[in-house]
Amino acid sequence: MQRNPDPIAYQRVVVDDDGMPVDYVFVDVNAAFESMSGRTRKQLLGKRATDVFGEIRGAAIDWIGTLGYVAATGESLRFEGQPEPFPGQYEGAVCRLDGDHVLTLFREKGFKSDEAKAFEVLLRQLQQDMDTSSGDPDFQSMTDDLLALSGAEFVALNIYEDDGSKTITRAISGVHRAIRRASEIMGFELVGKAWDVIPERAQSIRDGRLIRFDNLYESASGAVPRWAANVLEKLFDLGAVYVVELAHDGQSIGDFILFMGRDKMLNARSLIELYANQSGVIILRNRAERSLRSREQQFRTLAENSPDVITRVDRQCRRLYTNAAAERVLGHHPDELIGRTNGEVGIEDTMTTAWEGAIHGVFATGRARSVELSSSSDGDTRHYLIRLAPEFDDTGDVATVLSVSRDITKRKRTEDHIRWMSFHDSLTGLYNRRFLDEEMRRLDTHRKRPLSLIMADINGLKLVNDAYGHSAGDELLKRVAEIFRRACRKEDILGRWGGDEFFVLLPQTDSRAAGSLCARITQLSEGTYTDRGIPISVTLGHATKTHPDEELDMIIAHAEDAMYKEKLLASRAHRNALIDALLESLAEKSCETREHIGRMRRNAGMIAEKLALSPPERDRLLLAIDLHDVGQISVPKEILLKPGALTEKEWQIIKKHPENGYRIARSGDDLAHVAEAILHHHERWDGTGYPLGLEGESIPIESRVIAVADAFDAMTHARPYRPAVSTDEAVRELEDFAGSRFDPEVVRVFVACLRDAGRGEAIEEE
Repeated sequence: MQRNPDPIAYQRVVVDDDGMPVDYVFVDVNAAFESMSGRTRKQLLGKRATDVFGEIRGAAIDWIGTLGYVAATGESLRFEGQPEPFPGQYEGAVCRLDGDHVLTLFREKGFKSDEAKAFEVLLRQLQQDMDTSSGDPDFQSMTDDLLALSGAEFVALNIYEDDGSKTITRAISGVHRAIRRASEIMGFELVGKAWDVIPERAQSIRDGRLIRFDNLYESASGAVPRWAANVLEKLFDLGAVYVVELAHDGQSIGDFILFMGRDKMLNARSLIELYANQSGVIILRNRAERSLRSREQQFRTLAENSPDVITRVDRQCRRLYTNAAAERVLGHHPDELIGRTNGEVGIEDTMTTAWEGAIHGVFATGRARSVELSSSSDGDTRHYLIRLAPEFDDTGDVATVLSVSRDITKRKRTEDHIRWMSFHDSLTGLYNRRFLDEEMRRLDTHRKRPLSLIMADINGLKLVNDAYGHSAGDELLKRVAEIFRRACRKEDILGRWGGDEFFVLLPQTDSRAAGSLCARITQLSEGTYTDRGIPISVTLGHATKTHPDEELDMIIAHAEDAMYKEKLLASRAHRNALIDALLESLAEKSCETREHIGRMRRNAGMIAEKLALSPPERDRLLLAIDLHDVGQISVPKEILLKPGALTEKEWQIIKKHPENGYRIARSGDDLAHVAEAILHHHERWDGTGYPLGLEGESIPIESRVIAVADAFDAMTHARPYRPAVSTDEAVRELEDFAGSRFDPEVVRVFVACLRDAGRGEAIEEE
């Protein structure tokens, strides 16, 4: 185009909303057009004709209407006369290249007939070949056209392979019989033949565009043997050979080879170069369109198998394409959605407005963007991440927008849950310490003072965990959390501070009001039990910040001090109540009744007196008897009262109760001193007992006494797994196992006590 001596303009037609042509924009012009129009490329490119030349509708040739007609119909139009606003007399033609793009060619009137013929060929090529974009280029028509333009005897078209190492002859024009004869001489078919690329020859063609060789052998640079070249030249009376490169935007595509008759001159040199250049455009465009179709097919394959909703829309947000996933989300078959907007298919206004607004933003800026939108239906809210990407036309304008909508509801809910978990205690649902710390700092302002804090501690949580298991402790925590919810006001901020501690933030609350809330919490917890019959007890302390110079950490410390002082007064009473509750629960599901404990205490008291135990030892013994089987609280009732033999698994569960009882006793300072006696009351004198296998006097004396007293009472009173025996039989059993199971001295002393008491009858009656 730039080398052609005739004016040429490449234009894009501008239409209004009704599709009527209103102007055209200069996309490219050559130097000859600059000279004809009196405007430079800089003044023309990208500009509307009306902006450059003013009102042009009254000219002899209605340029806007003419270009619009050609772009709309694809029909080429010729013109003749003065093409206002340009001076001079011209003939020319307008033909559509593709879409709304047209090419206008001008030629001064009076040119020679052979040039007119060449010009007609060029117009036909532009019209016909540009309309072949849906299929492969018509290579044969190209060589035929160039044969007519140039006056050559033969014209061949060679195209580079993708890697550029070879060229392939795609078409040859000339006398058919002569071409056939040439193939016979060469020994192969010329059309389809692959030729090695000779770098020096390829470079010389690029440097000269259209270059001349004196003979066939020179033009082939050795690819054709000299003898064959001589035979062909003589047979067909050949002379010079011209080679013209096919290239576009610096990319070499191939070349035309024009074989002239002897002493024949090349015609229409400039038009040949223009034709070759345009042929390069056609071939490259065809390649691009084939690649585009391939990519479009790949896109369709991916889109139709994607779980995301993929939609292509125009500037009115009407769907030009949508994939199968849309039916699952929108409830409409894709065919029902084409040409329709969101509003027209019943998508809620809020989501439609946001989606279309984002699309208009992409059209305006040409930049991709992402938006998150939500849609609610029948109480269910779905969340979508929508990515919008511009798709550009050949001129760089946004032609369509591609929308990819992914359902991220599950991800959003997971994120919300993680966010909730980061600020809440998962067990109670209250705020956690992290949130309370941040909120406390946030509320530490003049407007929120006085700021009161309540620190609370659940009494006996460790004992409950040890006795009943952590599930019972969790139940206790949740019941306490519910008490706090009932007691606190809407504006109060309550949370779980630690394991057994709760915390309440009271903005704009003085010390008196904080104390009243503590009293209400205490009142609601008193006389309250869990489903397992565990009494609920909470110790509270509060403090208030009234001055800005008071440190929050000190206020927290004051609240903790107040709580711990209260706990010293209340903890023992609550622990005793909790132990009583444990024993009551144990009595309900086992043989560990108060009567059984009473008989053991009396028998153990006699043994202690005979053994001359010290008062502290005697006290430890009696307290240990009260709690010796408290660890059985965690053993299922069906095992404790099973009438038949225990399985190995059940027996292993039973053998855990001394360790459970040990942990329960260790949970309170006032019980810790009997924990060892509870732990070892099933050890045997010979070292075969459990849980540690202690033997002899390494077993605490309290444990040895409990073992004898417990065994005697169990034998003389019926159990689910065996009937009661007489006192004499029980005594014989004790004596038989003295020195193996039982401490022989304790057995001797106990038997003596029974004989002194009339072999136990008095004890039984009592």
